[in-house]
Amino acid sequence: MNPIRTMAALAAVSTLLALTAAPASAGESHTWGQARGFSVGLVALVDGMSIGDGTDPNSPHIDAMGGGLALAGAYTFTPHFHLGLTLGSAQHATNLADLDVLHGIGVFEAQYRFAPERQVVPYLAATIGGASVRADHAADHIEVSAGAVGLGAGLRVGLSTHVTMDLSGRLEAINWNDATWSHDLPDGSTVSYHGAIEESGGASRLQLGFFWDF
Repeated sequence: MNPIRTMAALAAVSTLLALTAAPASAGESHTWGQARGFSVGLVALVDGMSIGDGTDPNSPHIDAMGGGLALAGAYTFTPHFHLGLTLGSAQHATNLADLDVLHGIGVFEAQYRFAPERQVVPYLAATIGGASVRADHAADHIEVSAGAVGLGAGLRVGLSTHVTMDLSGRLEAINWNDATWSHDLPDGSTVSYHGAIEESGGASRLQLGFFWDF
């Protein structure tokens, strides 16, 4: 199943249902969006990482595209300005059955929303936070972490007074700066190595979220 097509189909159905349920005439007034308040939501991710495969045909191959979930919480300070926190992860498949790769994210996000009183609201976003990639293969574990900044844009669609769908995209610049390797020994102990690195990379995300506004 193609995750991008699945998310697009779900977004299209949700938008159609929202527009069908909208006030039928100008005489039926309805105010969409929040003037002030909290939001919590569950977000489906289609996650892209810039991964450079080596020329060695025996080296593991990691898919650049993965899927996952995130939890998001936010506060709307004014109808136009919104500040939130998103925590989540995405699984990336490999060509080895026992190699798991997980891309984790934790970002603060500021949004500026245009025409917040409408049912469909476009917005621009800026993010700052961190990212990590963890790979587990048998007794070996590698984790690299980084700082990240990004930009994005999206559409919020009011489904009801308190429920909002959010379809958006993000592009992030990543500075990988820390790496940890560990190995589990047969006696149950672990040996590890920790060091600083300096690598640049990038990531992208397509997000489909459903939020409860209160």
